[in-house]
Amino acid sequence: MTVQDYLADLGISVEDAQAFIMDNLDDVEKIHNVAKEFGVNNDMLAQILQDKIPGLTKDAVESFFSQHGIDATDLDENPLTSDFITKHMDNIKFIHDVAKEYGVTSDELAQILQDKIPGITKDTVDSFFSQHGIDATDLDEIYPNAPLNDSTGDGTGDGIDEYIAGISSSELQHDLLQ
Repeated sequence: MTVQDYLADLGISVEDAQAFIMDNLDDVEKIHNVAKEFGVNNDMLAQILQDKIPGLTKDAVESFFSQHGIDATDLDENPLTSDFITKHMDNIKFIHDVAKEYGVTSDELAQILQDKIPGITKDTVDSFFSQHGIDATDLDEIYPNAPLNDSTGDGTGDGIDEYIAGISSSELQHDLLQ
């Protein structure tokens, strides 16, 4: 996915992102915090600013933050936390795209959401995306040999998995927003 596509999922143009960054160069912490809030990593920041600063690299962006006393390596970490997902529940496609960008599988999304929805499974996550018209099978193509959520090994799931997979999209949204 391109940085343009990523930002478009947020309803932001590259030009708007450039303007925000350039307008806030005197408040580097604000740039960092907004980038973190929206899962924009250092490489994306470099790409956003290519028109303004040709040749800008991820390392140069990290150095810029470092010169202002900010360790920006956290921007390159997977931003998907249960709070991040909850905050972006109004944009399910964005959550999917961030997961894909950072190599997070449906099973890993289920693990991330355990604190908000105990017992959630990969199947629940896939069903949720499906109910919003998003085919999440591409998330699992990242690690095609990853075991599915089947702790008994019998290929049928664990009963609770089958029950939770039937939870409707509105119930899942309600649970996440609690």
